[in-house]
Amino acid sequence: MLRASIVTTWLHNQGINVLDFPPLSPDLNPIENLWPRVHELIDQTHAVTNEAVADAFIDKWPQVSIDLFRNYAQSMPARIAAVIEANGDATKY
Repeated sequence: MLRASIVTTWLHNQGINVLDFPPLSPDLNPIENLWPRVHELIDQTHAVTNEAVADAFIDKWPQVSIDLFRNYAQSMPARIAAVIEANGDATKY
């Protein structure tokens, strides 16, 4: 028996309702919303080589506001509720 089926069976036997969510849902992965902001900062440097992009990332990362991370973390309960409400479909997030 595969591990996944063992886990599924155990959850079922415990009466735990498992919801089907898209595994790569950006609604449940707020880091996906962060990358465009990081790209904007890196694009300002006009880096073209892999090494230059890596250096730009290291240089620009401190400019990403800690409040942005806090907002993403604090949005998770609302994100989860919205995905449940939408039965796993896309949400406003």
